[in-house]
Amino acid sequence: MKKSILFMAMMLCVSVAFVSCGDDDTSGGKEPSGKTSLNEPKFKDNSQKIIFVNGPYESLELTASGNFCIKKKNDPKARGSITLDAEKSEYETGTYQVAGNVFTLSNGKAIKVVTNAGQKVTVTFTEGDVSEMYEGELQQPMSDSEALQNLCRTWEIMTTSFSASAKGLNLRKEFTGFDLNEVVAYLQSQGIKINDSFDENQKVKDMTFSEYGTYFIRYENGKQDVGTWKWETKYNVLSYTWDDTSMDKSYEIGKASIAFEGKICYLAIMARAEYDGKMNDIKINVVLRNLE
Repeated sequence: MKKSILFMAMMLCVSVAFVSCGDDDTSGGKEPSGKTSLNEPKFKDNSQKIIFVNGPYESLELTASGNFCIKKKNDPKARGSITLDAEKSEYETGTYQVAGNVFTLSNGKAIKVVTNAGQKVTVTFTEGDVSEMYEGELQQPMSDSEALQNLCRTWEIMTTSFSASAKGLNLRKEFTGFDLNEVVAYLQSQGIKINDSFDENQKVKDMTFSEYGTYFIRYENGKQDVGTWKWETKYNVLSYTWDDTSMDKSYEIGKASIAFEGKICYLAIMARAEYDGKMNDIKINVVLRNLE
C-alpha cells in the first residue's frame, strides 16, 4: 500500500525523537546541548549488511541493536525451500542472538556467515532439517560520526505531537505512543481526507535505524514496514523515503532535523499535506525511548 506523504512524515517522526529508559524530557524548551550519554548497542560488533549474488534473497541486514531484516527478491522463480513468514511481505524482520558466526533468528531460522576473500561471504540459511547456501558481498556502512552512533539503535515511541495552521485549519494534538488508527480518526474529525486504508491495531511496537541507511518499523499486529534514509546535511538533518526508491523523487521523501542531549533525541519534521485543495505545512515532534 502506498502511504501518503503525511503518513510517511508522521511515521518517521515516530522514528527519531528518542529518550532512554528512565529519563524524562527535561529540556524545558531549551536548545539541546548535543552532549549525550547513550549506551553502546549490544550487537554493535555484529552489525552488517550483505547483498546476495544468488538465491531467493536480495539482502540480509543485522543491526547493532540485535534486529535482522531479510529482503526477498520479487522474482518467484528465485525462491528456495526456505521461505519468508510475513504474509506477502517483501521483508521479514525480527531479533537475533549470536554465537560466533551463527545467528539465531526469532523466526526459528539460523544463519551462518563465513567471510571469504575481500568482502565476499558465504551465508547458510537453516530451517529445521533444510539448509541452503548462498554467496554475497558485505556492504560499507555510512561514514562514522557521533550522530550516526546516536541514531542507529532501536526505539519505542513515548509521545507524538504535531501542529498545522492554514485557512480553516488549526491542528494541535499530542498522542501517547503512535497508533495509526487513532491519528487517522483525529485527522478525519478535523476534515482532512485520508485516501489510504489501514489495518486494525496499526500501533507501532518499536523501530530501528541502521548505519546502512535503512529503518524498520514494527507494529503490534506483527506487520512491519521498511524505508531508507540518508544525511541531508552534516549530521543534523536527514532525508527519508518510505520504500526503496530514489531519494531524488521529492514526492516520495521528507526531511527532519535531529538534536541530542543526554539520553534524549529531539526530532523536528516539516511535512506537507493537502487540505481544502491546497498543500499546507505540518510541524511534527516526537519523543522515543531507547530500548537498550
